[in-house]
Amino acid sequence: MSVKTGKLRKQYGALPFIQIGGKLRIVLITSRTHQNWIFPKGNRIPGRSGADSALQEAREEAGLIGRRWGRMKLRGIVDHPDGKIDLTLYPMRVERIRSNWAEAHQRRRVLVSVREGEQLLTFKASRRMLRQWAAHFRTTPGSGSAGISHSPSSQDSRRRAGFR
Repeated sequence: MSVKTGKLRKQYGALPFIQIGGKLRIVLITSRTHQNWIFPKGNRIPGRSGADSALQEAREEAGLIGRRWGRMKLRGIVDHPDGKIDLTLYPMRVERIRSNWAEAHQRRRVLVSVREGEQLLTFKASRRMLRQWAAHFRTTPGSGSAGISHSPSSQDSRRRAGFR
């Protein structure tokens, strides 16, 4: 329940992933207010589906361009300091990582392994959804690498966060 309204807030997000050199990586960002490591997410955009809203949030919050991967969606209740969030995540295969994006000055962005992501993600529900997706991804035929444009700035942000 939200502290302000007493209701559970509904949000939609992306679980962005890429494969680089045969290695699976996910993209995380920091929240603006508490600097928690999270997936890009936000409210549903009027006139758009939850999945389309999630892809838009990934563009704005993380500078990611990509497509929804499969029909899978993951759902969890996030215990956020400002109130509980009913979060639906849509896996997103990242096709391009922008060097400059709308919220670059407000957030940090990292590319990490699934294991590192589990360690970084602040909220238990997000870690659970990541594990659930990773297990499904690894057993899905044809989840191999696609052509990905990868800018040096995203590699630099990963290095600054201490990941190789």
